[in-house]
Amino acid sequence: MHHRTLATAAGAAVATAALLGSATAASATDDPEIHVGIMALLVAPSEDFLMKMLLVDDVVVGDGPELTAADVLPESDDVCGDLEVDIDLVASTVTVTGAGDECEVMIAAMSVFFYNGPVLEDVSLVSDGLFGESDLFAGVESYDFGFDAAWMNPALFEAETFEELPPGGILGGSSVFALTFGEDLIEDLFEEIPDVEDDPSVGEFLEDAAAEETVVEAEAEAAAPVAATPTFTG
Repeated sequence: MHHRTLATAAGAAVATAALLGSATAASATDDPEIHVGIMALLVAPSEDFLMKMLLVDDVVVGDGPELTAADVLPESDDVCGDLEVDIDLVASTVTVTGAGDECEVMIAAMSVFFYNGPVLEDVSLVSDGLFGESDLFAGVESYDFGFDAAWMNPALFEAETFEELPPGGILGGSSVFALTFGEDLIEDLFEEIPDVEDDPSVGEFLEDAAAEETVVEAEAEAAAPVAATPTFTG
């Protein structure tokens, strides 16, 4: 199993964060509306690492989930299952729910980006039921304006071939995260948000990510078994 494949998926989240970061933020004190961006990822237990990505950009946190199955990106692979993300600012929680009829998933990941409001000081897992009784939670990492969370079988990194892939998990439950906010405001952290089109660092990152993806595809092709072509003699 190549670590580069997971790094490429994580890189997509970082690139998306950079793009979402171009949104204009409003003061949480003057404007009660909190704007967020959310990205979710599902990877099927397949040799081709088929992925489904869901994305919302600059939505207002309110009643009901901010990310649903309707937010799947059209270029996503045909992967079963969906993720739903609901942010509750009153309870300071984020709930992610998986849906799918006996749908097995090898990797699930979620990133939440706050455009405005108080900075995020900490995120902790309150309950983990995204994959039912299966303990696939890999961890959560928070930063001032958001957090990332992931689920996968830890034995995934030890697999060298598709046949050695460990079992995934069946979607169908929910996991809840508790958010701890600080007193500073996110919009005060960035006096001027640069235009990503004019930021050379973003372009360099996207070029590196594309090059990494090319390497992964080349390695996958090289590792794929070659089917013998039958010959017939009369």
